[in-house]
Amino acid sequence: MWKTTRTVAAAPSEILHVLTHEDAIRRWSPVDFELTGHAGGRLRSGDRARVRGRVAGIGVGFDVEVTKAEGATLELYASGPIDIDVRYGIALDAEGSSVEAAVDVRGGRGMSGRVVATTVRALLAAGALDSALGRIAAEVEP
Repeated sequence: MWKTTRTVAAAPSEILHVLTHEDAIRRWSPVDFELTGHAGGRLRSGDRARVRGRVAGIGVGFDVEVTKAEGATLELYASGPIDIDVRYGIALDAEGSSVEAAVDVRGGRGMSGRVVATTVRALLAAGALDSALGRIAAEVEP
């Protein structure tokens, strides 16, 4: 599991908006993607969607379930060639909000799944989660 924390000079509601609005996600996500099966706009608790993108030059698709997108938390589960659990927790602090991001990657079904799993783990080990939090902060900080 990969975890990182960053203080962001914004209210939790502003950060949650950037974490859950489709247009904002496109700007901070480390991977270009196409979202289908969703009305667009903001992701909400209970939403399900299909995400397609490319990892290591391989076309991949994930079924995503948003288990919680409210208050100060975003939790989702993506199932595809690998399984990914994602959690963002936001708490007020003296300088704005503390944002903790956690990503767990499991599995790697088939040859392409193993390549995708290895690539995603390498991206996370190289700081992709920290970079994403930096882009999230840039979206909301003055």
